[in-house]
Amino acid sequence: MFKITLLITGLSTSLCPVLNSLWLMMVYGVVYGVSSGFTISVTSVVLLDLMGLDCLTEALGLISLSSGIGSVLGPPFAGLLYDTTGSYTAPFLASGASMSLAAICVFLISYISKTTT
Repeated sequence: MFKITLLITGLSTSLCPVLNSLWLMMVYGVVYGVSSGFTISVTSVVLLDLMGLDCLTEALGLISLSSGIGSVLGPPFAGLLYDTTGSYTAPFLASGASMSLAAICVFLISYISKTTT
């Protein structure tokens, strides 16, 4: 379920530039809120399953570091994309693509770990 909600978060963000009415943006807000809320709330459980109890603290630290780097670099990168293209479409697509790529990586990690064990 974690992988699916992470993918939904990314895809819904990628679709954000084509949402041209208040109702569609409200639907986006609900879909994004529920899917990202679920993803955030079960991250530690998924890390425990993937990494085990021995590596949980290191994995949570790396997640926090990655999130911090994204929080610091994301807004200036989005601003650069806006300045370059003159549209908010590219920043939304880049943000959605990075979340979708993360979901694909989690799909691949779980698939590889199942095939190797």
